[in-house]
Amino acid sequence: MDILPVWTKVQKIIEGKIGLTATQTWFSPVKPSIRGVDTLVLEMPDNFFKDW
Repeated sequence: MDILPVWTKVQKIIEGKIGLTATQTWFSPVKPSIRGVDTLVLEMPDNFFKDW
């Protein structure tokens, strides 16, 4: 399954709730990946993102 189209839709929903700038700052660097059949992992670019 290609998760990127789904992640793009999720980011649009988030953008509607918190605005474009916050979405770009906090969610654009996040990379989604599928693990197994029922697990979504959000990979953070560094520990700063992970901790926040």
